[in-house]
Amino acid sequence: MQISDTSAQDVRIEPPPPYRRRILAGGAAVIIIASLVLVAPSAERWANATVSVPYDRIRTATVTRGDLVRDVPCRAEWWLP
Repeated sequence: MQISDTSAQDVRIEPPPPYRRRILAGGAAVIIIASLVLVAPSAERWANATVSVPYDRIRTATVTRGDLVRDVPCRAEWWLP
């Protein structure tokens, strides 16, 4: 028994045309540039943002520990029908 040659089964596959790769690369570049153009202004505003509040506008107080006092109505009629 002799093994037959498989050269008849081989099929040459042509590489894709080079312009297709260029179109895909160009499309990816356009998408990246467009996303940068859309995101850059808001990212720049966020990066340059500073919050400054004058000390005069800040209310400060000393915290002490004591009994808890709740503001509860003294009249019991408000919940009765």
